Amino acid sequence: MSHFDPEIAESDQLKQLLDSCNVDEIPKILKKIPPDRFSDAIHILDNEEVRFSKEKLLTFITLLKDRNLLEKVGQNLSANVFIYLIKKSKEGDLDLLPLLVGLNHLVFYDVLLLMDDEVLKRLRPEANTEPLRHQLTLFSHEIVYRLEDLTQKLKSLEIEIDGIIPTNISYADIDAFHEKFRTIGEEAHSNIKRITQALALSWNTNREDLIDMLSFQKECWKKYDALVIGTPGAEGFSPSGLYARLEEQLHAVFGNPSFSKDAKDLFDSEPSLEALVKFSVRYLQDYWEVGLLPEVVNPTDLEKYEKNTEPESEEKKAFLFLQVQKNLDVAGLKTVADVKKAQIFSKDMLRDYLRNRVPH
Repeated sequence: MSHFDPEIAESDQLKQLLDSCNVDEIPKILKKIPPDRFSDAIHILDNEEVRFSKEKLLTFITLLKDRNLLEKVGQNLSANVFIYLIKKSKEGDLDLLPLLVGLNHLVFYDVLLLMDDEVLKRLRPEANTEPLRHQLTLFSHEIVYRLEDLTQKLKSLEIEIDGIIPTNISYADIDAFHEKFRTIGEEAHSNIKRITQALALSWNTNREDLIDMLSFQKECWKKYDALVIGTPGAEGFSPSGLYARLEEQLHAVFGNPSFSKDAKDLFDSEPSLEALVKFSVRYLQDYWEVGLLPEVVNPTDLEKYEKNTEPESEEKKAFLFLQVQKNLDVAGLKTVADVKKAQIFSKDMLRDYLRNRVPH
């Protein structure tokens, strides 16, 4: 074991010492480290770069008997290390109460997400003690603030969705919205799990107010998750929540004849050519630009065909329109419903979609 001078030791020297020693040497090292350096030691051992760091940390902490020191140690624990200590320590070896006193309430917030049945079983008997009751109380406050924050995020997203101009949106924009929905959905799922774990502990606290508050919060989070955030559409299932709101806003470019009774609105069963009109794609030149007439070598002829009313031009024009419809069919865009399903809401999106789907 390296020589250690606590009077002049820098963090690097302490790290080197803790790295080089064996687990069974921790008791000797503990006696040489001044109490005001324990926090440094905890930070160093809460690091995978140190050999057998967690085993050494467990030994280090179980040797401490002074509750004031253990409270200070608790202030420097991460959620992962706290979970490890509970799982690996023997019954009676670890004084949890002072660690819970020192533990930052946001670390406990993460502990609730990481804990499994083994940790829950170990913590349940402590739920009738003030340190754990206090942590649960702080969590109940934190989760209320988080719900308020979630509410604001959802309102902002709804305003953002309602402000979308469908013909200006891109595939990247749609993906970005879905990523926001997924992120906020994951936040909701994580907090529902945290509340569930907190409730499981709270039943041992004899605190009805705490149980009632957490139960109410769980219902609120579940409703926000199911009804407001929602889920994306899948085969046989319509989207819900934010996903449905986004889809409805994008589909508004085609109208909704079931509600508005506007003659300009399109039915899903109508030909896809009708949907393309909504992107100002209606002339032969437009069809060529988006890739629906790859057979045409000289696009300047298209304007002549449309302006000329002679039988030959009329026949050529009819043939080209048939080619457009054929290429739309090949690309899987037979009806307005197909255009919606392909998430095509602008001329640029149509061009991108057709690029590798229409043979050249």
